[in-house]
Amino acid sequence: MEIKYVGPKPLISTSGVSFDTEKSDKFIYFHALVQLINAIDHEYVEEQVYVYEVEGRMVKASEIAEMIRQCCPEISEVINEAKGDAGIYVDDTLNRAGRSLFLTKIDSHALASNLILMQDYTVQRYINKSIYYHLISKFIERLRHKKIAYISVPVHNTYFHVLNTVQRGLTQLKSPVTSKITFHTEGNESFVKLTIVD
Repeated sequence: MEIKYVGPKPLISTSGVSFDTEKSDKFIYFHALVQLINAIDHEYVEEQVYVYEVEGRMVKASEIAEMIRQCCPEISEVINEAKGDAGIYVDDTLNRAGRSLFLTKIDSHALASNLILMQDYTVQRYINKSIYYHLISKFIERLRHKKIAYISVPVHNTYFHVLNTVQRGLTQLKSPVTSKITFHTEGNESFVKLTIVD
């Protein structure tokens, strides 16, 4: 498996496969997250405000994969572990489908066939989700180590989603960190800001 986009969450049933377009593939957040990691990954002078210009251009999956490898050299281990966990998940799901007391033999076979059909897709989504949360952990680790007081980014769905996940991650640390997300404008541009409160 590699680092690549697959698509929204599959809804696999006895009658076929559909997709929940509300549940995006975590891959779509990788570029924004890597840019945020790179933006804070340098030496700081106290009381200095730093500006990092985000890239607005479309980036190929191969470029994103390389960016991830540069900021997280251990990503191959994360991918291998996720692949193993996803394989176990798919096998368990197939076993449950085969043992279901609520499905007829024909429905059980149809569900198993659909699960097998979507196996690579499901495994890749699982890998992407694992990479995403690993990158979030890396970002939080660097955010705390560098003692960043706040981060302000353009109001864009991907940045907002990433900052929301970071905020949840901060509350789940051994020593939880309080933060707040606010919106502000500068001239004609709107921004979302994550502020570390303590």
